[in-house]
Amino acid sequence: MSSDKPRISSEVLSTGVWDVLKSVPGVVDLHRHPLQGIEERVRLDWHDPVRLADEHGANVLEVHLVVGAGRPIQPVAQQARRVVAEYAERALGLPSIEVRVFVDDIADAPAAG
Repeated sequence: MSSDKPRISSEVLSTGVWDVLKSVPGVVDLHRHPLQGIEERVRLDWHDPVRLADEHGANVLEVHLVVGAGRPIQPVAQQARRVVAEYAERALGLPSIEVRVFVDDIADAPAAG
């Protein structure tokens, strides 16, 4: 597997990943650290809720999620991993990328309407 990362901004990557994750029942949002705004202002190293990294010569796509309260976490995370892997293959040209899904928080889902 090539360790070359596609050249894509973190904002574009996060937007693309969020676009495919919105369809996963139980996914409420991407997880953003509560102090992210402060950390960005003082220029601390901060990773976005979606991060493409090179680990030991392999591409890894990390996704940090908020799952809706009462939803079974494992099936939501598995479906999220699958749709993100499909997105990575289709949009980024990375067919065998490792996708790691982290559920960082649980929250009430927004009201439908």
